[in-house]
Amino acid sequence: MSIKREYEKGFTWPYFIVGAIMQFLTFNRYTTPSYGLGGRLFSITAEKLTKSPGENSDKILIDAVNEFGMKRGQETAQTVLQKGKDLSLRNMLVYNDLADNNFKTSISIKDGDLIIKVKKCNFYHYAKDWGYESGTHPYCECEDGAFLKGYNPSIKIDVEPCYKTGKDYCLIHYRVKGEIKEV
Repeated sequence: MSIKREYEKGFTWPYFIVGAIMQFLTFNRYTTPSYGLGGRLFSITAEKLTKSPGENSDKILIDAVNEFGMKRGQETAQTVLQKGKDLSLRNMLVYNDLADNNFKTSISIKDGDLIIKVKKCNFYHYAKDWGYESGTHPYCECEDGAFLKGYNPSIKIDVEPCYKTGKDYCLIHYRVKGEIKEV
């Protein structure tokens, strides 16, 4: 079981490379084009805003992003479980719905943790091009954590968005080593 292996040993390069090969062999079968993800997010947001007049719009937006992330995580978990696999981080990376053309990444592994440096994220980049950079903040701060709550809440994540650090990339730090928890 890969989840047991992750909790005991964390991530290593050979382990990650096997996952990358597994993801490549899926031929993006489980990905959703970025425009499709945007449509899903917009429709959830629009529905929440139109059904909740008078409420604080910031709270409504964050609720919509959290619901979107949870539903994506649950859908990925369902795919993984239907394949007869466990809800490990590696399986999440293999079977999640993000197309790899949405951003450029570099990977590092430190003390069993997976660290992904995200450069030129289409979600942020295109919003910034039109002057709507701040509109991405609720998404960038909430969606990844909500996704993991829907997929496997035992996987911990820290996100350092570029707009908070002033760097030209975001840093996503996944922590998997530790006690195995049933999900």
